[in-house]
Amino acid sequence: MSASIYVYSPSGAVVDKKSFRLAVKNAQKLGFQVQWDDSCLVRFQRFAGNDETRLAAVHRACEVDSQVVMVSRGGYGISRLLRHIPYQKMAKSIESGNYWLGFSDFTALQIALYVETSRVTWHGQAFIDTFGRTNLDEITRSFFQDVVATRKLHWVVWDIPKKEGSLYRHIQVQDAILWGGNLTMIASLLGTPWCPTKMPRGIMFIEEVNETPYRIERLMTQLLYSGVFDNQNAILLGAFSDFQTSPLDRGYALDTVVAWLRGQLKIPVITQLPIGHVPTKAILPFGKKARLEVLAHEARIDWG
Repeated sequence: MSASIYVYSPSGAVVDKKSFRLAVKNAQKLGFQVQWDDSCLVRFQRFAGNDETRLAAVHRACEVDSQVVMVSRGGYGISRLLRHIPYQKMAKSIESGNYWLGFSDFTALQIALYVETSRVTWHGQAFIDTFGRTNLDEITRSFFQDVVATRKLHWVVWDIPKKEGSLYRHIQVQDAILWGGNLTMIASLLGTPWCPTKMPRGIMFIEEVNETPYRIERLMTQLLYSGVFDNQNAILLGAFSDFQTSPLDRGYALDTVVAWLRGQLKIPVITQLPIGHVPTKAILPFGKKARLEVLAHEARIDWG
């Protein structure tokens, strides 16, 4: 029996319905059974329906018998629902074997759910972004197939710059909770009941989109001063995409931010993790114990 995907929209409106239909078609061609919530394509302002509509969609997603419960897209909107999310219903869905998968705005729900229930969700992909392309990214599709659908892959390996291989040669982090996600969403939860400082000691991964380097550094500073980094064994940086620098920067760039962050921390800061708002994306278990290893010019996360 082929894997089944249930799609719901808890965040931004699905404006590009053509890409949604293409995603359904592509997923079905790959052998997946696809169902979607009745409100999946509803629009209210910038959201996929008003708060009540999207919250009801989350409730229905908790009740489906599907191997993969997947957000249609990110955007913005989950933060407005956090006080009313049915966390225990989500936990029961996960216990029954369903994989809840998303990224971007979904980060807020992942952190809140872990703080409330310690349940593992999956970070890295959304339905339209993964399947709604004329030419599917083969690595992204393979991660979905091997990690989520067949559940046979339990690691991610990626190349890192030579200087990082020299700096962190033979680094190993054992039995640390893997967690993280979108930088803005992580910072937005500071001071809330689901504050990221409540996350256990772990390996933290971070990505961002449409934010210039100085804004990325400002958000990193907020995490630094609030103590989020104090409880981490390593920081993994994914893609920081789709931004433009300013003439005011005068050489200040993303590399500057990474160098600054390394100067503030006594733990490894490793780049080029394949996650974020880019075509090629891995999938990671948010909240699961994992092992990080750096050898020469390669890094590996293993949760097997």
